[in-house]
Amino acid sequence: MGWPRETIASIAVFTAGAMWGVWWLPLRFLAEAGAAGLWPVLLIYAASALMLLPTAIARRRRLIEGGRGLLFIGLCIGGALSGWSYAIIAGEVVRVSMLYYLAPIWATLLSVLWLGEPITRLRLLSIPLGLGGAAVILGIDANLPLPRNLPEWLGLGAGMLFAIGATYQRARPEISVHDRTFVTYVSATLVGILAMTFVPSPAGPALLALPVLTAAVAAAGLMAVPSYFLLFWGSRYLDSGRVNLLLIVEGVISTATASIITDEPFGWREASGCTLIIGAIAVEGLAQLRELRRVRAAA
Repeated sequence: MGWPRETIASIAVFTAGAMWGVWWLPLRFLAEAGAAGLWPVLLIYAASALMLLPTAIARRRRLIEGGRGLLFIGLCIGGALSGWSYAIIAGEVVRVSMLYYLAPIWATLLSVLWLGEPITRLRLLSIPLGLGGAAVILGIDANLPLPRNLPEWLGLGAGMLFAIGATYQRARPEISVHDRTFVTYVSATLVGILAMTFVPSPAGPALLALPVLTAAVAAAGLMAVPSYFLLFWGSRYLDSGRVNLLLIVEGVISTATASIITDEPFGWREASGCTLIIGAIAVEGLAQLRELRRVRAAA
């Protein structure tokens, strides 16, 4: 007797979150190996898109049928991934990641305003928890709690952009996992190329070095492509509340690994802010689960 589909989907989403929790490691490795500026982002996402290209060609009719909706999802999520990935190279992993992980809070607000979902007491709690965590990380005790540099602004903006794409994606469940993943990585690559206009990214000889190319292909084949297939596939069989709860592992792992491996500051401010943001995601997930059970009971 096999495992229930819901259990397998939960494991898939959890695994995807764990992968993204250490996503900063290959990016930082490439940057330290000599791939300057946006090149780590471009190398990994371009390799991911190329891996999916043969099946995308075979599915070109489905891609065309996805139309502007598929393109919108890809541009939002792909743009978010490019911005966040560069931000965790150029900035502090914990601060940037926590600002990015506010995405479920922005998605909550969008779900209420855009999809007309109800505002419950738990949701009313999750929003100030998340925003309060961001304010603590940004230094509410010292000055106006705003991002202090470009990477932090990118982390915050990428989370908002991801929330827009993810919210719209819920209205287009007919778009396949493959098509969303392929268009997302193509978009991430194109956004990265356009961003090179503003971010110095010299193409030095290190880009053609075997360790750099091997690391980029490995990150694409072992992390980027599998993680999004796992996430997009698993999300089809789970309600969004459970997905949010499972993805908490992403924030926990990124915070833990960055605080242990890097020499970036991690004191009471970062610990308190991370706790509040992760708590907000958990509360939002519980709110969505409770609402789903209410709807099912009423039916």
